[in-house]
Amino acid sequence: LVASAITIGSGGSAGREGPVAQIGAGFGSFLGKLLRLEPHDRRIAVAVGIGSGIGSIFKAPFGGGLLATEILYTNDFEVEVLFPAFVASVVGYTIFGYVKGWTPIFSSANITTSQDLVSILLYAVLGITCGLVGVVYVKSFYGVRGLFERLSIPNFIKPAIGGFIVGIIGIFFPQVLGMGYGWLQMIMNENFIFIPVLMLPILVGLKILATSLSIGSGGSGGVFAPALVIGGFLGATMWFIFKAIFPSIQISLASFVIVGMMAFFGGVGKVPVAVMLMVSEMTGTYALLVPSMVATSIAYV
Repeated sequence: LVASAITIGSGGSAGREGPVAQIGAGFGSFLGKLLRLEPHDRRIAVAVGIGSGIGSIFKAPFGGGLLATEILYTNDFEVEVLFPAFVASVVGYTIFGYVKGWTPIFSSANITTSQDLVSILLYAVLGITCGLVGVVYVKSFYGVRGLFERLSIPNFIKPAIGGFIVGIIGIFFPQVLGMGYGWLQMIMNENFIFIPVLMLPILVGLKILATSLSIGSGGSGGVFAPALVIGGFLGATMWFIFKAIFPSIQISLASFVIVGMMAFFGGVGKVPVAVMLMVSEMTGTYALLVPSMVATSIAYV
């Protein structure tokens, strides 16, 4: 917890959701040993800890409960986790909401979307783009991590090197530092004072690099929040491209940003089902459920 707070609080490109999930899993494992549960029940406790942590911090208890069933598997679900995960996720969300408030993470005031064929096709193209860039994100992360693992220097020096390079990038592009949720909300509000439109595709690549350096070098943080930010920047980039080609489309920028976030997150995290519902909880509206189903499914594949 302390290491993650230092990494993220000092500007490292990382998220708090990953550490919270790991802490939840660790606490589930601790309880399993304390109560002398069977190995099968201990595995369930670990998954439930992950789901309740994610459900709490995203303020998405339903999605968090579902995420617990699929996060530990590539192509499968742990059905027995579902009901205990729902209970734990709601309890965690209730405590977190009581302390931090009940407002959804992102404002949905600017969300407008049409459900015609052209719009669905555009969301499908966004899904393809998120899936392809997601492959780059994963390969970049593991490539940088492998590079730092091969360095013949003490492990405690490696995060300092990664953080130093990220700091240099942050001098010129401060948008890549930290979690980045505030930048996403600014884009949704169509406030481009500090984020020029032409910078959006550049930020996608730099956020991937900054995250790979922050965490791949040994920094303590999660890859979920950066995935959301990368997906949001990507969604905004695609919206401006589509708007230039089809000026008459009735889709708001905020809609494309949010669906981009979820499609990218669902693909790289391999949690498409949970993300389809989390998008509704994180924005407080079901207006984007169908577009997120299309884009996230395609990005995952």
